[in-house]
Amino acid sequence: MLGVWRSHSDYQHFMVALVNREFKRNPKSIKNHEAEILKMYHLNLDNVRDDFLPLFSVTGRPSNCQPEVLRSLLLMSSVRFVGGIDKWVSHAAATPVLYALVGVAPDAFPGASTHRDFIARLWQADTPSQIKRPRVKPKDRHGKSKLPNRRTGIVAALVKKALSGETFKELPERLLQTIFMKTAVVPSAVMGLLGNPMTLTIAGDGTCIESNASPFGKKTCDCTMRKCGCPRSYSDPLATWGWDSHNERYFYGYTGYLLSVHNRVLSSDLPIYMKFVQASRNDSVTAITALAHARYLYKDILGFDTFVADAIHDNYPTYDLCNSWGIKPVIPLRER
Repeated sequence: MLGVWRSHSDYQHFMVALVNREFKRNPKSIKNHEAEILKMYHLNLDNVRDDFLPLFSVTGRPSNCQPEVLRSLLLMSSVRFVGGIDKWVSHAAATPVLYALVGVAPDAFPGASTHRDFIARLWQADTPSQIKRPRVKPKDRHGKSKLPNRRTGIVAALVKKALSGETFKELPERLLQTIFMKTAVVPSAVMGLLGNPMTLTIAGDGTCIESNASPFGKKTCDCTMRKCGCPRSYSDPLATWGWDSHNERYFYGYTGYLLSVHNRVLSSDLPIYMKFVQASRNDSVTAITALAHARYLYKDILGFDTFVADAIHDNYPTYDLCNSWGIKPVIPLRER
């Protein structure tokens, strides 16, 4: 069951006291983490507690320190720590400014197993098997063009589903999307950083995200051949090969697809929706599920007036979807 969820105000008082104490002993360490201090101080997790309740049973030993684990993982990313969760826990628990920002005493820092359990709950899908057939790097080159869709008519099929009411909300990252919405996007809208929240201009685009894992995997057989076809163990089993049209090369990892809002007054661009998909997936496919899910997430909160995207989104089903939802598409036509 979900245990103690300390309020944001209690966390702020606890964190500030530890940071002030460390500043007297080592002011340089505090200055080096000024950006992280501001992030954690303003990151209010009070509104996401209820979203975690369905992840826990109503009986059993209470699972405490869940907001602290979330802050820990965010800090790990923010300071760009490399080495894995076990090394991070040892490092952060021994670094005063880091355990202060997590909101715990050094002897109460959540363990590595607690972090892994949290990640397993956060990602709403079964863990894929690491044993897979060898992944052969494609040889076809596509120049400045992006990879074509593997299935003909897939965009039209997804648009048909979206227009019939499908929101694509049952996604593995749905809790992450909710956390991002409540802790970042909605507060930004309240502060006026997005402009008029009901008439937003949103831009959709994909970006290449390379995995640090090896695309060759680790042999699990006794074959003497160097390049046998036996299954191998992959540390990142979901990563795939994709084509980077900007640099005209293949990369191993994922495609990140973002919906961002441009504020003309502030000249700022802020993301409101982020999605990780297979590197081989075409942006025109991801755009449909992203628009449908974002529209469902932000109903009665944000309104989409205009959708801006590149020429890969130039297809009749996308135009039909935008027109049906009252969204003006601004998309350059393909040369064909």
